[in-house]
Amino acid sequence: MVNQSSLKASSELLLLLNSTKIIDREFILAHPGSLAQIGDFVRTSLFGLSGYYPLFDQWLESKVLPGMLSGERSILVEHYRRRFSGLAIVKDDGIEQKLCCLRVMPEFQGTGVGLRLFERAFEKLENDMPLLSIAEEQRETFKKLFSHYGFELAKEYKGYYSCLLYTSPSPRDATLS
Repeated sequence: MVNQSSLKASSELLLLLNSTKIIDREFILAHPGSLAQIGDFVRTSLFGLSGYYPLFDQWLESKVLPGMLSGERSILVEHYRRRFSGLAIVKDDGIEQKLCCLRVMPEFQGTGVGLRLFERAFEKLENDMPLLSIAEEQRETFKKLFSHYGFELAKEYKGYYSCLLYTSPSPRDATLS
């Protein structure tokens, strides 16, 4: 038999995830037991990108979720006309500041959601030149955004989840994570 209060709490958290602006350590501490649902929310939201990144689920479970608990990672959530429209995962571990992942849901592409997520990531990281990496297949998708912000190819990693490493015009060297 399903516990009705558990179902209600689960539904309320799902509604909250679809209306919140940031999912971070504070959010998790304010909603004990929410980590599994947050993982499901992110996995579902990023499903279209997971094919570009081998071991995507392992990255989510071993890096993103624990990083949120430690405070080094945050998920920025964007809404357009009160509907979930995209998210960005950012990392600031004191050594590296990185925009790890950005996804605009297909029906909201071209509406400015990607620009808002970039701006919010820069604000959260307090850095308008964070490390970025993308899959080779996503180069064309991000071309306009990278041009807008002056990002250029800094380094290419072959066989590392098919990605290109982008950074802003000032030179930086960092590892992917």
